[in-house]
Amino acid sequence: MKKLLSKNIIWVMAGIIACLLSCLPYFLLREESIVTYQDRLAGDITRYVDSAKYLLNGSGNFIDKLSGMSGADITTPAPAFVLLFMVLDPFWAYVATLVIVKLVGFIGTYLLIREITEKKWLAFLCGVGFILLPFYVMHGLCIPGEPLLLYAILKLRSKTDKPYKYWLFIAIYAACSSLQIVGFAWICFLVIAYIVAFFRRKNITRYFFAMAICVGVYAAENIGLIKHMISAGTVYGNDITVRSESLFIEGFWTAFGFGTDYTDIGQLFFLPAIAFAFAMYGLFKFAYKNKSDAVTREVKYLSVGLGINITLALLYALYNIKPVVDFCDSAEGIIRDFDFGRIIWIMPVIWIAMLGMSLSILWDLFVSILDKKKTSIFAKMIRFAIWIVYMSGVLATVGFFAVNGYMDSELKYNVSKMFNNDNHMMTWEEFSEDYLAQAEIDSSVQIDSEQEV
Repeated sequence: MKKLLSKNIIWVMAGIIACLLSCLPYFLLREESIVTYQDRLAGDITRYVDSAKYLLNGSGNFIDKLSGMSGADITTPAPAFVLLFMVLDPFWAYVATLVIVKLVGFIGTYLLIREITEKKWLAFLCGVGFILLPFYVMHGLCIPGEPLLLYAILKLRSKTDKPYKYWLFIAIYAACSSLQIVGFAWICFLVIAYIVAFFRRKNITRYFFAMAICVGVYAAENIGLIKHMISAGTVYGNDITVRSESLFIEGFWTAFGFGTDYTDIGQLFFLPAIAFAFAMYGLFKFAYKNKSDAVTREVKYLSVGLGINITLALLYALYNIKPVVDFCDSAEGIIRDFDFGRIIWIMPVIWIAMLGMSLSILWDLFVSILDKKKTSIFAKMIRFAIWIVYMSGVLATVGFFAVNGYMDSELKYNVSKMFNNDNHMMTWEEFSEDYLAQAEIDSSVQIDSEQEV
């Protein structure tokens, strides 16, 4: 059994099954499935459908309702997923996107946590918890694909692995995410990684090509938007970026403790584990002289991760204080139109990595105080008691994280509907009749008007 559990394929297959089970209600309920974010979903799905109909066949002959921009200048939040809307009707394209998003989310999280902790079981638990988060499906891999992206960036340091597949992972992420939403932040991250590699004289070529591939894919899929921005001087046409000012400390705690938009992944549940890991490491370092290099490495990584998220929260807080908000609102072009506050959208993957590292550090520290050479009944009982306490803490932490995500997700409503037909939430069928039909009419009118002109 122990040998079986040491194999990656067992944990990966179990995770894939968990992903598919979380999507099962959509296959059983079909268009009776419940959907949330109806207003936003209608606009985004219409944009995907329009792009599938017109952009990919070269016409681009429609005007986006919200922004007033030409269809050729509009980029969907996950351009590669437009292909699904070319071959499937909107509901099944939505479900297919959901399945892909969850599979990539689990596999990426599993690879990332396994890479930094070398614990497959812990990578599996974090991966399953991650896929239960209430991701907004139409954003594609913007957040769910971040673990795979970060894994690829970290693996580029390896001298034994060829970089090609990691460059491919970066290209896939860029093709399935949005430059405006989170891509710009990851480009900045890769630029910093390249600068660090340059000054350390290590892996310079690998990180240069990683940066170039990311920029190249985003530029290729946003060429219309870039041209519009240069010619019209705006990013979103008639769309206006609404900023909310806040006190500095309020903005910091909002970004760091709770998240904004879709960056709330229950990080408040992570903080006790992170704090406890630092505290126990300090205690063990004081009490014991011999320390594991692996634990010290994980603590350094944990410190870097915490430093990154604190820095991002500080930047977000600074961006939302009144003088900066007033300056951006009164400026022109990209400074006025672009929401740089979305830089904190890279925080979720850092939180996930820190959760895995914290739990791994605690495990390694607890194991280090047990003398495995002692085989007395008392020693075995102590080891078993510590294992029970630790695993209870792990399951409680990951469980709170997963349950918190599940309670805010569409999955909860659909599971409830499977067992209770009295659920009065809006179904896809009702959503299609009330929202998508009107959005399609509006789009058709815009197309006809454009043709008349």
